[in-house]
Amino acid sequence: MKKEMIGEALTAALFLAVISTAVPALADAMPRYDVESHCREVANFSAGSNML
Repeated sequence: MKKEMIGEALTAALFLAVISTAVPALADAMPRYDVESHCREVANFSAGSNML
């Protein structure tokens, strides 16, 4: 009986380990955006500061 419980616990631990390593692989790639355009928008928002 104890061996069965240990076997089930190990199986559950292995399952969780496999799932936890597989989930990040399903994540989407980082979104890309136009840096120059973003900087201009931020500068215009802050009263046209060119220091940003």
